[in-house]
Amino acid sequence: MLLNFIRKARLPLLVKIILCTGIPFILAVCLIFAINFRQYADSSFDNLLLDAERLSDTIRFGTWSAMLADSKKDIQATIQNVSRLQGVLDVRIYNKRGEIQFSGDPEEIGKAISQESQECAVCHKRNPPPAFLEGRERVSVVEDSDGKRLLTILSPIGNAPGCYSADCHAHREEEKVLGLLTMTISLGQVDSEVWQFVLKNVAYLFATVLVLIGLVYAALFNLVHLPIRSMIAGIGKIGAGDGVPLATMDQNDELGELAKAIDQVGEKVRAKHAALTEQREIYWRLFEAAPCIITVQNKDFELIRYNKYFEDHFPVRKGIHCYEAYKNQPVKCEPCPVEKTFGQGVPHFSEESGFYKDGSRAHWMVSASPMFDRDGKVVAAVSVSLDITARKKLEEDLKKSERKYNAVFNNIPRALFLLSRETLAILDCNRSATSLYGYTKGEMIGKNFMEFFADTDREGYKAAIKSLQGINRVKHSAKDERAFYVNINLTDSDYQVGQKVILAMVIDVTERIEAEQQVIQANKMATLGEMATGVAHELNQPLSVIQMISSFFVRKLDRGDLPDKETLSDISSKLRSNVERASKIINHMREFGRKSTLEAESVQLNDVILRSLDFFSQQLRLRDIDVVLDLGKDIPTIKADPNRLEQVFMNLLTNARDAIEEKSLQEPLSQGDKHITIRTRFNRRYVFAEISDTGIGIPKEITHKIFEPFFTTKDVGKGTGLGLAISYRIVADYGGTIHAVSKEGEGACFDIQFPRATGT
Repeated sequence: MLLNFIRKARLPLLVKIILCTGIPFILAVCLIFAINFRQYADSSFDNLLLDAERLSDTIRFGTWSAMLADSKKDIQATIQNVSRLQGVLDVRIYNKRGEIQFSGDPEEIGKAISQESQECAVCHKRNPPPAFLEGRERVSVVEDSDGKRLLTILSPIGNAPGCYSADCHAHREEEKVLGLLTMTISLGQVDSEVWQFVLKNVAYLFATVLVLIGLVYAALFNLVHLPIRSMIAGIGKIGAGDGVPLATMDQNDELGELAKAIDQVGEKVRAKHAALTEQREIYWRLFEAAPCIITVQNKDFELIRYNKYFEDHFPVRKGIHCYEAYKNQPVKCEPCPVEKTFGQGVPHFSEESGFYKDGSRAHWMVSASPMFDRDGKVVAAVSVSLDITARKKLEEDLKKSERKYNAVFNNIPRALFLLSRETLAILDCNRSATSLYGYTKGEMIGKNFMEFFADTDREGYKAAIKSLQGINRVKHSAKDERAFYVNINLTDSDYQVGQKVILAMVIDVTERIEAEQQVIQANKMATLGEMATGVAHELNQPLSVIQMISSFFVRKLDRGDLPDKETLSDISSKLRSNVERASKIINHMREFGRKSTLEAESVQLNDVILRSLDFFSQQLRLRDIDVVLDLGKDIPTIKADPNRLEQVFMNLLTNARDAIEEKSLQEPLSQGDKHITIRTRFNRRYVFAEISDTGIGIPKEITHKIFEPFFTTKDVGKGTGLGLAISYRIVADYGGTIHAVSKEGEGACFDIQFPRATGT
């Protein structure tokens, strides 16, 4: 109980420790003092009692002889002398009837006391009265009227043989007690000595306790109070986030260990405090600098906190409601996400519209989340609003853009298709596509785009479409089986979110091709006209041989002389070879002069070049122009029309011939200086052809114009200006490129590049 009282008392710890240790110590000292005091008092009393018993026995034994001699005067003198001793108040001898026979005060002699009195009751309470009393039975302590203690010692006077056999006054032998000797001694001196002992010991005890308390206080003050106060101050510093506060405290005991533990805790708390402070600052900076609207509302929809973004865009004042600040309206929103959050304790979302404080229209996405207290009750709601005004505007613009896109997509005068990248199925098409192919849009959707192609080489075109390679002059079929030619331009596009498609633009080039064919055909005829002399010379040789053979047979027949079998066989063989040569030249001219079918097929570029040289070689020999061939081996095939490609090389050979002739007019050239070089090569993707000459070359300032229609450097009447333009168009139709490299006066070089046919 005392410990609980001290524990709960509002006292310093030092006082509590002193009380907890001092009170038991004082009680223990007091208990020891009380025991010592009692032992001292008892010892003093016992010593006094022993002296009194000795004195009483001395009196009894000293008066024994006088009693036997019946010398009352000696007995009285002895009693009076003893009564004069210091501390002895009176000495009395009673007979067995209770009468005082002798006394230190002679006036008391003859008086009697009752058997019930204290002196008589000690013996008479037993029957028969004892002749001898043991220890404390002989003693009684009483207080006088002044409160002082008195010690009375009783000594029964027994009946000895000398008493009942003496001549003076014989007593009966059966009588045990003849009288009583009483002596009263004052205990004042003993009590005074005991009291002096008490006072001295109390003084010593008090001084000792004070000294001990002082020493304990000093020790506790230095060993406990000061370290604890230091720890309290250190804990205060820890709470403030300061560094290690007790690193200098050097005390090798439990408090020292506690200080070290506090230092360790302080370091951890300091680090945690620094981290929390940094985190709080980060959160506060995020709260203030967040590029979104953040507000905190109470249950009355009043704004109790908001960030700078909100303050910059909305009106703020103390006690303003969220619906007043956000929407400038007098009542809450319906439905209200904040109200739902308070009611259900879970986040709610909504999309809201309102006005900024500058009057501009605004849209935002609201997320209202609950804030709970320690009891789990919703006390506030945090609203985080993302400004989606720009997104709303983009959505509106997107809708307008989609409407414009649909208008453009559907009304563009080109057939447009959206194709699946995996299957090439038609996902969408415009009105021009339905008009071109004769299908309805419903029939188009889901149809495979490859169904429009001719049956030949669909797989090659499919691979080209998936690799986004443009396709030129390909034959398509309409619903009514009408055939037409188209160019297809391909590009990647987005159809829906996350879905990539192929945007295919189909251009009907049938009319243009027909017009080009007429131009090309005219160019072919012009080329044939230019080569008429060479062709005539080519035909003249086999015809001359045939004429000589026919003349030979006529002469033989006129003479009636038939050739032998061997001669006839040899002549017949020569006749057949020359007829075949003439037929070949005529067929080549016929084939070259016919209109092209525009059907692309696998073509070996080396074969086309050799066929062109067969047809043109005589033209070059007549002008002493050599042809150097450097044709690569195992050249891959390309997709093209061989007749049209032959037209390209014929045009380039014609230009090379004319350039060399023009240079020979300007300066004399030997036969070795006049030559045309043709090379072919290939890599993993392309097949290349190169035709170079030693002619006059192309001036740098007109290099970029040479492929334009009707552009020519030849004199009037010597060129149409269509050869290179037609060649450029033909090469481009098959996915190739052609360009010229030249230095004026050093000749020209035309580089042609074709994509390799799929699978080669």
